[in-house]
Amino acid sequence: ILLCPDTMHEHGYCSEKEEFSFIKKIIEKIIEKRMKIAIKIHPSTASLKEYEKEFSSYDRDNLVIFQKEDLVKLSLEFDVIITYGGSSVLLYMLILRKPIVFVNFLGHSELNYFFDKKIMTECNNINNIIEKISESKSKKIDEIDYKKYLETHIGKFYGNSSEIAANGILEILKKRVKSDSWESWQNMILELE
Repeated sequence: ILLCPDTMHEHGYCSEKEEFSFIKKIIEKIIEKRMKIAIKIHPSTASLKEYEKEFSSYDRDNLVIFQKEDLVKLSLEFDVIITYGGSSVLLYMLILRKPIVFVNFLGHSELNYFFDKKIMTECNNINNIIEKISESKSKKIDEIDYKKYLETHIGKFYGNSSEIAANGILEILKKRVKSDSWESWQNMILELE
Protein backbone atom coordinates (compact mmCIF):
# COMPACT_ATOMS: atom_id res chain seq x y z
CA ILE A 1 0.00 0.00 0.00
CA LEU A 2 1.31 3.45 -0.87
CA LEU A 3 -0.12 6.25 1.27
CA CYS A 4 0.20 9.67 -0.34
CA PRO A 5 -0.84 12.25 2.24
CA ASP A 6 -1.97 15.68 1.14
CA THR A 7 -0.22 18.71 2.63
CA MET A 8 -3.03 19.61 5.02
CA HIS A 9 -1.20 20.82 8.11
CA GLU A 10 1.51 22.44 5.99
CA HIS A 11 -1.17 24.62 4.37
CA GLY A 12 -3.08 25.37 7.56
CA TYR A 13 -6.18 23.18 7.08
CA CYS A 14 -5.53 21.35 10.33
CA SER A 15 -2.90 20.99 13.00
CA GLU A 16 0.14 18.77 12.59
CA LYS A 17 -1.17 16.64 15.47
CA GLU A 18 -4.56 16.11 13.76
CA GLU A 19 -3.02 15.08 10.46
CA PHE A 20 -0.42 12.76 11.95
CA SER A 21 -3.05 11.15 14.17
CA PHE A 22 -5.19 10.55 11.06
CA ILE A 23 -2.24 9.03 9.16
CA LYS A 24 -1.29 6.82 12.14
CA LYS A 25 -4.81 5.38 12.30
CA ILE A 26 -4.57 4.39 8.64
CA ILE A 27 -1.09 2.88 9.10
CA GLU A 28 -2.08 0.92 12.19
CA LYS A 29 -5.10 -0.65 10.47
CA ILE A 30 -2.91 -1.76 7.57
CA ILE A 31 -0.03 -3.06 9.69
CA GLU A 32 -2.56 -4.88 11.89
CA LYS A 33 -3.42 -7.00 8.81
CA ARG A 34 0.27 -7.65 8.14
CA MET A 35 0.20 -5.59 4.97
CA LYS A 36 3.19 -3.50 3.97
CA ILE A 37 2.75 0.26 3.71
CA ALA A 38 4.91 3.14 2.57
CA ILE A 39 4.33 6.87 2.70
CA LYS A 40 5.16 9.15 -0.24
CA ILE A 41 5.14 12.73 1.01
CA HIS A 42 5.10 15.86 -1.12
CA PRO A 43 8.54 16.38 -2.73
CA SER A 44 8.88 20.02 -1.71
CA THR A 45 6.28 21.26 0.80
CA ALA A 46 6.40 18.40 3.29
CA SER A 47 9.24 17.97 5.77
CA LEU A 48 10.93 14.57 5.61
CA LYS A 49 12.52 15.18 9.03
CA GLU A 50 9.08 15.91 10.49
CA TYR A 51 7.65 12.65 9.11
CA GLU A 52 10.68 10.59 10.12
CA LYS A 53 10.49 11.95 13.67
CA GLU A 54 6.73 11.41 13.92
CA PHE A 55 6.86 7.83 12.63
CA SER A 56 10.21 6.78 14.17
CA SER A 57 8.49 4.23 16.44
CA TYR A 58 7.38 2.14 13.44
CA ASP A 59 9.55 -0.73 12.23
CA ARG A 60 11.17 0.25 8.90
CA ASP A 61 10.25 -3.19 7.54
CA ASN A 62 6.59 -2.19 7.89
CA LEU A 63 6.78 1.50 7.06
CA VAL A 64 9.08 3.29 4.61
CA ILE A 65 8.90 7.04 3.95
CA PHE A 66 9.69 8.45 0.51
CA GLN A 67 9.90 12.06 -0.59
CA LYS A 68 12.14 12.85 -3.57
CA GLU A 69 11.58 9.55 -5.36
CA ASP A 70 9.66 9.60 -8.64
CA LEU A 71 5.99 8.99 -7.83
CA VAL A 72 5.20 7.20 -11.08
CA LYS A 73 8.12 4.75 -10.79
CA LEU A 74 7.41 4.24 -7.10
CA SER A 75 3.72 3.53 -7.69
CA LEU A 76 4.61 0.56 -9.89
CA GLU A 77 5.85 -1.23 -6.76
CA PHE A 78 2.48 -0.93 -4.98
CA ASP A 79 -0.95 -2.47 -5.51
CA VAL A 80 -3.15 0.27 -4.05
CA ILE A 81 -2.81 4.01 -3.46
CA ILE A 82 -4.43 5.70 -0.46
CA THR A 83 -4.81 9.46 -0.37
CA TYR A 84 -7.04 12.28 0.85
CA GLY A 85 -7.68 16.01 0.33
CA GLY A 86 -6.93 17.74 -2.97
CA SER A 87 -3.80 15.85 -3.94
CA SER A 88 -2.88 15.76 -7.63
CA VAL A 89 -1.51 12.27 -6.93
CA LEU A 90 -4.95 11.05 -8.01
CA LEU A 91 -4.41 12.30 -11.55
CA TYR A 92 -1.11 10.48 -11.98
CA MET A 93 -2.46 7.28 -10.47
CA LEU A 94 -5.59 7.32 -12.62
CA ILE A 95 -3.53 7.65 -15.77
CA LEU A 96 -1.68 4.54 -14.59
CA ARG A 97 -5.03 2.93 -13.68
CA LYS A 98 -3.95 2.20 -10.11
CA PRO A 99 -6.66 1.29 -7.59
CA ILE A 100 -7.26 4.28 -5.33
CA VAL A 101 -8.80 4.49 -1.87
CA PHE A 102 -9.82 8.04 -1.12
CA VAL A 103 -10.17 8.64 2.63
CA ASN A 104 -12.31 11.59 3.69
CA PHE A 105 -10.22 13.75 5.97
CA LEU A 106 -11.83 15.36 9.03
CA GLY A 107 -14.80 16.73 7.11
CA HIS A 108 -12.74 18.74 4.60
CA SER A 109 -14.81 17.60 1.60
CA GLU A 110 -14.35 21.04 -0.04
CA LEU A 111 -10.75 20.00 -0.78
CA ASN A 112 -11.68 16.79 -2.58
CA TYR A 113 -11.26 18.39 -6.03
CA PHE A 114 -10.27 15.23 -7.83
CA PHE A 115 -12.48 12.69 -6.08
CA ASP A 116 -14.99 10.77 -8.19
CA LYS A 117 -16.90 7.81 -6.75
CA LYS A 118 -17.15 6.14 -10.17
CA ILE A 119 -13.37 5.98 -10.48
CA MET A 120 -12.14 5.63 -6.88
CA THR A 121 -13.19 3.83 -3.74
CA GLU A 122 -14.32 6.15 -0.97
CA CYS A 123 -13.58 5.46 2.68
CA ASN A 124 -15.56 7.51 5.19
CA ASN A 125 -14.46 5.51 8.22
CA ILE A 126 -10.86 4.42 8.83
CA ASN A 127 -12.16 1.29 10.59
CA ASN A 128 -13.31 0.13 7.13
CA ILE A 129 -10.02 0.82 5.34
CA ILE A 130 -9.10 -2.85 4.82
CA GLU A 131 -12.45 -3.63 3.15
CA LYS A 132 -12.05 -0.50 1.01
CA ILE A 133 -8.58 -1.61 -0.09
CA SER A 134 -10.04 -4.96 -1.23
CA GLU A 135 -12.95 -3.19 -2.90
CA SER A 136 -10.61 -0.86 -4.79
CA LYS A 137 -8.59 -3.79 -6.16
CA SER A 138 -11.69 -5.43 -7.60
CA LYS A 139 -13.47 -2.24 -8.74
CA LYS A 140 -14.41 -2.25 -12.41
CA ILE A 141 -14.24 1.21 -13.95
CA ASP A 142 -16.42 1.88 -16.96
CA GLU A 143 -14.20 3.10 -19.81
CA ILE A 144 -16.60 5.97 -20.54
CA ASP A 145 -16.35 7.21 -16.93
CA TYR A 146 -12.59 6.88 -17.00
CA LYS A 147 -12.24 8.92 -20.21
CA LYS A 148 -14.73 11.51 -19.01
CA TYR A 149 -12.78 11.94 -15.77
CA LEU A 150 -9.47 12.40 -17.59
CA GLU A 151 -10.99 14.89 -20.05
CA THR A 152 -12.47 16.90 -17.18
CA HIS A 153 -9.32 17.03 -15.06
CA ILE A 154 -6.46 16.73 -17.56
CA GLY A 155 -7.88 17.50 -20.97
CA LYS A 156 -8.83 15.63 -24.10
CA PHE A 157 -6.21 13.38 -25.65
CA TYR A 158 -6.08 13.79 -29.40
CA GLY A 159 -3.22 11.41 -29.92
CA ASN A 160 -1.25 13.78 -32.14
CA SER A 161 -0.69 16.88 -30.00
CA SER A 162 3.01 17.14 -30.97
CA GLU A 163 2.07 17.15 -34.64
CA ILE A 164 -0.59 19.83 -34.07
CA ALA A 165 1.95 22.03 -32.20
CA ALA A 166 4.63 21.53 -34.89
CA ASN A 167 2.18 22.41 -37.67
CA GLY A 168 1.16 25.55 -35.78
CA ILE A 169 4.80 26.63 -35.49
CA LEU A 170 5.38 25.94 -39.19
CA GLU A 171 2.38 28.10 -40.14
CA ILE A 172 3.75 31.00 -38.10
CA LEU A 173 7.17 30.55 -39.73
CA LYS A 174 5.70 30.46 -43.24
CA LYS A 175 3.89 33.75 -42.64
CA ARG A 176 7.00 35.47 -41.27
CA VAL A 177 9.57 34.13 -43.71
CA LYS A 178 7.79 35.90 -46.61
CA SER A 179 9.24 39.12 -45.27
CA ASP A 180 12.92 38.70 -44.50
CA SER A 181 13.27 41.74 -42.27
CA TRP A 182 14.68 41.72 -38.73
CA GLU A 183 11.41 43.19 -37.47
CA SER A 184 9.52 40.26 -38.95
CA TRP A 185 11.77 37.76 -37.16
CA GLN A 186 11.44 39.65 -33.86
CA ASN A 187 7.65 39.55 -34.18
CA MET A 188 7.76 35.84 -34.93
CA ILE A 189 9.79 35.18 -31.79
CA LEU A 190 7.36 37.23 -29.71
CA GLU A 191 4.43 35.32 -31.23
CA LEU A 192 6.04 31.99 -30.34
CA GLU A 193 6.54 33.07 -26.72
